[in-house]
Amino acid sequence: MHSVPAETRGTSGGVASPGEVWFAIAMTVAFAAVVGWQVSVHELWRDEWNPWLIARHSESILDLFANKRYEAHPALWYLLLFATSRFAVQPLAMQWLHASIAVLGCWTMVRFAPFSRWERGLLCGGYFLLYEYAVLARDYGLAVLFVWAFCASVSRRPQSLWPAVILGLLAWTHALATMLSGFLGLWWLSSADSARRPVGWKRAFAVALLLLAVAGAAYDAAPPVDGGTGRWRFEWNAARLSGAVGGLADAFVPLSPFQLHFWNHHVLDPLPWVKAVAGMLLAAVASFACAGRRQDLALWAGCVGCLLSFSYLRVVGVFRHHGFLFVALVATAWLARSQVPATAVRLSGARRAAFVLLLALQLPGAAVALRADARFPFSTCGQAAAAVQQLGVADLPLVGETDVATAGVAGALRRPIHFVRGQRSTHFVRFDRERRRAPDDREIVSSARALALREGKDALLIMTRPLRRARAGLERLATIPAGVVEDERYILYLVSKVPPAPRSGRRQESANPPAEPTVARSLRRP
Repeated sequence: MHSVPAETRGTSGGVASPGEVWFAIAMTVAFAAVVGWQVSVHELWRDEWNPWLIARHSESILDLFANKRYEAHPALWYLLLFATSRFAVQPLAMQWLHASIAVLGCWTMVRFAPFSRWERGLLCGGYFLLYEYAVLARDYGLAVLFVWAFCASVSRRPQSLWPAVILGLLAWTHALATMLSGFLGLWWLSSADSARRPVGWKRAFAVALLLLAVAGAAYDAAPPVDGGTGRWRFEWNAARLSGAVGGLADAFVPLSPFQLHFWNHHVLDPLPWVKAVAGMLLAAVASFACAGRRQDLALWAGCVGCLLSFSYLRVVGVFRHHGFLFVALVATAWLARSQVPATAVRLSGARRAAFVLLLALQLPGAAVALRADARFPFSTCGQAAAAVQQLGVADLPLVGETDVATAGVAGALRRPIHFVRGQRSTHFVRFDRERRRAPDDREIVSSARALALREGKDALLIMTRPLRRARAGLERLATIPAGVVEDERYILYLVSKVPPAPRSGRRQESANPPAEPTVARSLRRP
């Protein structure tokens, strides 16, 4: 029987030494402090707002499933938000829930991963674990927690049913996590060593549970036939291929330029084919670092192949999607080291050095993201809501275009909003085909004026672009510049319920005056 290497003893299994426990506590406290402070200065953007609004305005769990059916995400995160929103009306509760999940994930990794202290420290300070999957309140952080929990469970109690339960929960966090849970399950259940997997009825139960969970999550995440979240693309497209392969660079070196619109922009984006080549080289280093045995190599190759295929065929994606490749790398290395001592693997020293290099390459991206998010407002939908209140028009009917960007403004005001796309008054965006057609200016203003007539008072039109021509009975109130999310710029118009008749011989007032009033002139925090 192999002994556990000295530098990882007490982390992957058995009784931890007091030094390891205190190290885990210290790293978790430091991680929690950084994440907590960053969450306190982070402004929610639309993809954080919409799940919260869906959960907040669902009357029951059945209503929740009906409202989220166009989201293309499994239900677990929405169920947690539904429970949270029963006793909290502010989305800050969602942010702290997500931060707590990230901190729990950090503790699980630092306490149980069979990595050296240096490696665990680098993981805690990396871009995905410290920023993308901790500060931004999405379902990704929940997926990371369950991946770490599965690795810890398999390392300590591989014959129990807990790994199957955890993989079932993982499958219901995110569509990409559903794929990852399938490969992790295959790795676990196909182990040649019967001591490393369940046997008998436990194995049959684990297989059934995993199949049901993956199939159920895939069914729940699949949009309806009238869904508008994209389609499968099987035709050849060189640009899409370079984008998918370039996602490997996003995963292993998530480095953005330090600028206002830093997020989801890679320093190599101006050179897409250079980025794609760099991504392939980094993937080769990752393969060398994490896969010392055939079984581990098969797990890693399956995850990379499946995630890249999804990226090419469905959604090319951005940093947060490609980060699952990094999570798969860490999980593969964790499982590989928990099965056999590093000294028993060929070129173990070189593999460890390659792994440390990949972890270190995460640090610059984390530093840029944390600094930029603290310096600039991530989204200005909160500022737009504050401007509406300052202007004294918060009680007017709200009309929004585009719907995805303006739903957060209405959410911050705790008001329903009428979306021109789909012609619906609601609290959240429904991603069906009816909303895919972009309305023109005439349709937008007509919809706002029709709502004003129905309500018997002027309407407030919230736009993300200026109207292109002069309109009678339209007053431009304020402009709120975009923050980090570059397409969340807001322009506020007051739409009269009865347009004034144009005076003869006199030019109508333009809807876009040269000296426009501006709210939030500076986007730089002190």
